[in-house]
Amino acid sequence: MTARFALAWLLVVPTALLAEEQPPIDIVFKIHLEPQSTREAYRKRRDDVEAVRAIAEAHGARLSIHGNGEFWEYSREEGDAPLVRAWIAAGHHVGVHMHSVYRRGPHDWPQLPTAQQTADRIRSLWQDHSDALRTLVPEHAIQGATPFGFEGGTFDTLMQSFGFSILGGGRHEIASDLLGHPPFNPWRPGAAGLEEDLSNRDYLIVFHCPQITEAKPHGPQPGTFQDATVAHLQVEFLQVLLEREREARTGGVAKRWLFGFLTHDNQSPAETRAEIERLFTWLDPFVRAGQARYASFDEVAASFLDWEARHPGVSSFHYQAGDPYPYSFPALASALHASSSQVVDLLGSVELGSGTSAYRLLRGTRSGTEKEELLLAWRAAGSANVDLSALWPGSLRVMDGASGREETASATAVPVGPDPVLVRR
Repeated sequence: MTARFALAWLLVVPTALLAEEQPPIDIVFKIHLEPQSTREAYRKRRDDVEAVRAIAEAHGARLSIHGNGEFWEYSREEGDAPLVRAWIAAGHHVGVHMHSVYRRGPHDWPQLPTAQQTADRIRSLWQDHSDALRTLVPEHAIQGATPFGFEGGTFDTLMQSFGFSILGGGRHEIASDLLGHPPFNPWRPGAAGLEEDLSNRDYLIVFHCPQITEAKPHGPQPGTFQDATVAHLQVEFLQVLLEREREARTGGVAKRWLFGFLTHDNQSPAETRAEIERLFTWLDPFVRAGQARYASFDEVAASFLDWEARHPGVSSFHYQAGDPYPYSFPALASALHASSSQVVDLLGSVELGSGTSAYRLLRGTRSGTEKEELLLAWRAAGSANVDLSALWPGSLRVMDGASGREETASATAVPVGPDPVLVRR
């Protein structure tokens, strides 16, 4: 796609589109099935997926399962094709997750050294992983892929030639560096970075965070620090919710909204499952309220294609290096950005009366005890002076989430409107 151009910033939005209702946030839950080592390891990992599946289905959620070739090879030998078909029949998405290993023989998947990663060898490697799944369930169209470390000059050609229309994740580090959080929309990717290419009809990106419960560098060495603990994922969900609510309130162009998280088949022990359960339990009220829905990659793609057909030439997400922040609340994104030095966690909600939503956050140094409590607050409609004196008496600082402008207010009369404010002592 190097010859394509990002056109989103040139768009003129038809007036008729401005009155559309904002769709719910698609919440996706991804599982990576990694290269296996033994048959016993395969069985354990398969059972881990089943345990995670039970948690998801109890909440009405869908899994998006991308696996390495050897996992699917073991699945066929173990007679687990009916299990994989049951995943698909239950509404879960199944795709390919190709690490840089290739099939030399039965359960012989050595690493392909970087120096040998020519275009032909990479294509052959993709073929190995794809064939393993497509042989297992030949009647099912495999649309999703998650390549690991192959975003070179042949990447777009490979997605097209293998018939993959959904890229599962990718570009985490770029998003964290440029936005301070994941993109809040699926999008048609350009040749590099987060740029959008509206002429790309080969595939779209469905974004998600790295391994849930972890806060550490991710990606090529030295990596980019990303916080995927539940306490911070909750903060990021509130951010995408606020963006959606603002577009709904102001009559902005309807978009597809996205929030995603991930686990691995070998990183889902009991304590991780408990955190997955905790996140689902917290998300459930937003789903019941119609602000979000649980969706598989297939469902995200279907809704995106429908949206795209009704909005020809309209951007779902646009960012290029040097562009301003592409959402409504840049100051809030900066203030809530978790990093290797700063932690930003959700502590819980606060009841402030009808029409006002408020959440206590904890922000401070990741190592050490220097922490401060914040209050993220907004109203469903209209503005009001909210009494926070029972929480924090005295004089408070109130930051506007869009401009970053701060003002001082009495705790008995903190101004809160539909756009978010961040309050601190």
